[in-house]
Amino acid sequence: MDNNFYDRLFKTFSVEAEEHLFLMSAGLLKLEKIASPAVDAPELIEEVYREAHILKGASRAVGLTQIEFLLQHMETYFSLVKKEEIEPEPNHFDLLFKAIDLAKEFLQLKKQGSDDPEGEESIRLLSEEIRAMAQGTPLRGLVEKEVISGYTEEEIKRDGEYATYNLNLNKIRKNSKKAR
Repeated sequence: MDNNFYDRLFKTFSVEAEEHLFLMSAGLLKLEKIASPAVDAPELIEEVYREAHILKGASRAVGLTQIEFLLQHMETYFSLVKKEEIEPEPNHFDLLFKAIDLAKEFLQLKKQGSDDPEGEESIRLLSEEIRAMAQGTPLRGLVEKEVISGYTEEEIKRDGEYATYNLNLNKIRKNSKKAR
């Protein structure tokens, strides 16, 4: 693919991706306020599902397989919610918001021309956790053990319950500042 063409394509993609992530986040906020979204707000569920689906396809088009993989699992999760096979719980929303935040951070780095293996690993782990959440099998313990082993106890305690993702987001931010 011509580099000039890819640069223009990625620039267009990144603007649209930010909009899709914003709409997903706004939809999640609305869903979080409803006691029983699968019954009371099928249009909101459809909206978030559709945004994830569109962004997944666009991510594939520009070669961001990590984001595509993450959104595939989010799309699957919302597909099951639409079918009323699972009901969103408060901890589900926490994980879904983390996914959106991590996708935003990753896209920001890509816009700056940076690669970040730790960010890619965070996305992979979070994707697996969302997949497991959709299946009703939480992976929290396994995922944290796999990633946290490289950090000091102080770092883990400071970042609290979501140490895995917060620590990796901090590494992404540090790498981004070094790349500038």
